[in-house]
Amino acid sequence: MIRVNLLRNQAASLADFNEVVDPNKVALKNLFIISLLTLILFLYEYQNISGLKSSLNQLNIQSQQLLAQVEEKKIFSEEAKKLQTQLVQVKERLQIIRSLSKNRFIELKSLDLLQSILPDRVWFDRLTYGNKKFEIEAVAVEIEDVTLMKTAMDNQDSFKNVSIKNTKETTIKENTVNAFTLSFDIEELK
Repeated sequence: MIRVNLLRNQAASLADFNEVVDPNKVALKNLFIISLLTLILFLYEYQNISGLKSSLNQLNIQSQQLLAQVEEKKIFSEEAKKLQTQLVQVKERLQIIRSLSKNRFIELKSLDLLQSILPDRVWFDRLTYGNKKFEIEAVAVEIEDVTLMKTAMDNQDSFKNVSIKNTKETTIKENTVNAFTLSFDIEELK
């Protein structure tokens, strides 16, 4: 009896199961679930794609703005390069001007210094200048005056390589004088 009852209960539960599990219903139910999941996935992707599109649009706008800024900066860059070359040219010109203004009176200052150390009994006949080098043809009453002039020039820092090339006794208006040639280089006066 117990067996029969068990069998009967088993048969009843199998019958209930067969009634509940209808293959058409299960297929329809699975189709509904798959469709629902597909719809949910489609909506999620649609939202995600629209979000990605908006992000892409923002990035494109930022990219265009950056490109516009780069173009603006290129103009400044080219202008800066031009200004840089102009600055170098101006600095070179300024250096030349400073050099010229510093040395423009070097010859005059040398002549002024030369006349200040010139002994009283020495006269110049001819003076030539070129490449920072003077050559003087002069006359002196006594040979000691020539030596005195050379010694005074040797003591000056501005006169370099002072040398007497030749000396010769000559007569000018019935007076005997010593003609000589003197050469020297000049340097920047301090």
